[in-house]
Amino acid sequence: MTRSRRRVLVVAVTALASSSCTAASQHDAKDLLVTNWSSSDISAFHLRADGSLDGKPRLTRVAKKTANPQGSIRSRDNRRLYVADWGSGTVTSYKISSKGQLKDPVTVTASRAVHPSSLALSPDGRNLYVADDGNGKRGSVAHLKLDDDGRPEPVSAVDSGGDGTTSVTVTPDGGTLLASNPGTGTISSFALSDDGSPTFVTTTASGRGTFSRLSAATDNWLWQPTPAKTR
Repeated sequence: MTRSRRRVLVVAVTALASSSCTAASQHDAKDLLVTNWSSSDISAFHLRADGSLDGKPRLTRVAKKTANPQGSIRSRDNRRLYVADWGSGTVTSYKISSKGQLKDPVTVTASRAVHPSSLALSPDGRNLYVADDGNGKRGSVAHLKLDDDGRPEPVSAVDSGGDGTTSVTVTPDGGTLLASNPGTGTISSFALSDDGSPTFVTTTASGRGTFSRLSAATDNWLWQPTPAKTR
């Protein structure tokens, strides 16, 4: 059977000049945005129909007084890119122009932020959640509201229930937030209220490291990659 749409998975790799952290794209987007941690910039690639990347990237320096962009995610309407600024303890929202250019950055400090590492959106696109690794110690999860134009406003932050929190995800029904804590090898669960506020529920042992991105499915199962044990 032939499908009219092609879905492409792009994996960010480590380059010689900088460490590429995350790639943000959408099913119908024709551009790929990649945060570069070491060089503190963001690469924009054009996606060909076959999934390959077209030519050299267009580079955008991160916003003033921010550094080491790590996690990134696009808004539901594809008009903004949200970036976790690991080196400056901030979160920055960039407008995405019709030509894929990043402009008009808005930077805020997430509550209790030390090293923001990854981001997640609620299904309705009105709430943004930020995992902060706490510099390897006790982490936190920040909650930001997004206004009608998509600009973030910090609301609150809660203890993650584990150390080195690196990843967050929201279940498709919008009722639960999950966070991975590699420092303690655990997954923390939070109930999300109608206004998007997270309330800690429990922490569950997962495995050694408990790193990488969480993937929540609709059948109440959670898949969590766990690094293999090294000798």
